[in-house]
Amino acid sequence: MLPKDYSVLVVGDPGAGMFEFCCFLTSTYLKGDEAVVYVEADTFPDQAWRQLYRFGVDVRAEEREGKLAIIDCYSTGAFKKPLRDTLVVGDISDLGQILTRIEEGVNKVGGLPVRVIFNSLTPLFLKNEPKDVAWFFRELSSRVTLNGILTTTLHKEILEEKDVTTLTSIADGVIELMVDDDFRRHIRIRHMRGLNVNPKWVPFDFEIGDEQNVATFLRWR
Repeated sequence: MLPKDYSVLVVGDPGAGMFEFCCFLTSTYLKGDEAVVYVEADTFPDQAWRQLYRFGVDVRAEEREGKLAIIDCYSTGAFKKPLRDTLVVGDISDLGQILTRIEEGVNKVGGLPVRVIFNSLTPLFLKNEPKDVAWFFRELSSRVTLNGILTTTLHKEILEEKDVTTLTSIADGVIELMVDDDFRRHIRIRHMRGLNVNPKWVPFDFEIGDEQNVATFLRWR
């Protein structure tokens, strides 16, 4: 779905569907027999489990087959016991530890090439200076895009505009999501380095593909 060896930043409003977008990308890559490291810093990983199931993914099976590694940056800070088989980050302010866990996740799924999905960078700003988060994003991007794709999310309304601008300048591509006054979701590709794109807002949503609620697709109109 996204260009190879790219770092893509997905920027949007709260409620615009960035969490679902990350899970959709993860399910799409796994169904295409590609390895995924999924990093969750914005909610409990079991929420991602449930969403991935709705998108037709058996998380346990993918983990057993060495195709999926889940990194939990959230549970410890929320005083909840992490899920079995997840790689746990004990302190979200330790950006080096997060990089180490991601490297462990990459090794767990067989090394490069790999798709890394990171939801989201926003909580990192609560415990770190903006310049340190920018360093982290640049370092993570350089490591993953050697042979893979990095997709990260960012809630723009919560952060200062200059901090959002810094991160978008680091990314190879920027996708934006928004919700209009009627609570309809819209998406646009703002830019993809080296590619011609039309930065036009278009409606989108996730739709259930069958009556068992286990196959979902992204519809662009």
